[in-house]
Amino acid sequence: LLRGHRVLQDLHSANAQNTAILNAIPDTLLRVDVHGQVQHVRSVGRAKQSQFLPRAGFPLTENFPQDLAQQLTGAAVRARAMGTVENMDIKLVESEAIESYYDIRLASISDEETLVLVRDITERKLQEIQINATQTKLQATLDAIPDLMFELDLNGGYLDVQSPHDGLLAAPIEQLLGGSVMDFMPPEAAATCMAAILEAHETGKSSGKQFALPLPQGLHWFELSVSRKGTNNDQEPSFIVLSRDISSRKEAEDALKQSEARFRQMFEQNSSVMLLIDSASDEIVDANSAAARFYGYPLQQLKTMLFTQINTLSSPGTAHLRGSALK
Repeated sequence: LLRGHRVLQDLHSANAQNTAILNAIPDTLLRVDVHGQVQHVRSVGRAKQSQFLPRAGFPLTENFPQDLAQQLTGAAVRARAMGTVENMDIKLVESEAIESYYDIRLASISDEETLVLVRDITERKLQEIQINATQTKLQATLDAIPDLMFELDLNGGYLDVQSPHDGLLAAPIEQLLGGSVMDFMPPEAAATCMAAILEAHETGKSSGKQFALPLPQGLHWFELSVSRKGTNNDQEPSFIVLSRDISSRKEAEDALKQSEARFRQMFEQNSSVMLLIDSASDEIVDANSAAARFYGYPLQQLKTMLFTQINTLSSPGTAHLRGSALK
């Protein structure tokens, strides 16, 4: 009798413990039989207000959409047959088009019943959707940037590489990662990169530094823009580096310099008198040697004079000459 009383006490204690555990679970619990009939429902929190919450004594199809009820019934069959826990995530559209997300786990109680745990994961899911949308937007922004983008550490080590043009890289991405600028770039170019990183480390950013990089398709010029990446105090500093291909601009600058050099040579060595005059102020901006000989002034002095100081024409004649020059 005492032994039976002790067993009864242990049973009551176990039931109380199980009840306490169940009460602490913030999820909806269902017991479903082999026919998909709901035997018991226990629900708390937001799920308790859902229009899809099943009712004891009714089949799953009463509240769940037909296809979802069939999926749950199939998962319950597998859980009972295999003795495993079946998992599935579902989305339900509540009234007023409010989307709710749930994580469902099914475990076998016996050959006749399945325990179904329904956890509301709407908040987490919406955060994931927002994060994914932000990441997608960020990736689209990165894809639209025509520049090479790197994340480098303070020693010039490659931490990440984003490149719309792999042909402009000093080496394939898989080789760059784990290496440093000193490993793949000529010494002068690597020194320029390190100087930009050190400047960004001290001031927060660096811009305008240029370097040349020999590539299989020829010499390319790049301009750097570097920003120090925000990190926690216990993290090593890293830097976002944008490297813009300015080869076309460099070619245009070189072509302009060559053109200016040819003009300068033609202007200075021409045997005809040549003057460059500011039409608004009459200042002589430039003159060639032939003009200095013609007017009888040293060349440097002539460049400091006004055109009206050297011309021998009347004002109407001067205006006519200036007008002809402007045409």
